[in-house]
Amino acid sequence: METRTYLNKKQTCTFLGIDNNTLDKWINLYNFPHIRIDGVIRFDVADIKEFMDTFKCL
Repeated sequence: METRTYLNKKQTCTFLGIDNNTLDKWINLYNFPHIRIDGVIRFDVADIKEFMDTFKCL
């Protein structure tokens, strides 16, 4: 069984080194991966890393 790590918005901003407004913008403009249940938002660390990798320049 795989263990997944979920972060709240504040933790996600700290993890990425961005502010809350930037995270909100990414959610709206880039369909940043998130889970919303009854207004509670969580972010899967594996999904965050995968999303960020799509913008990686080699």
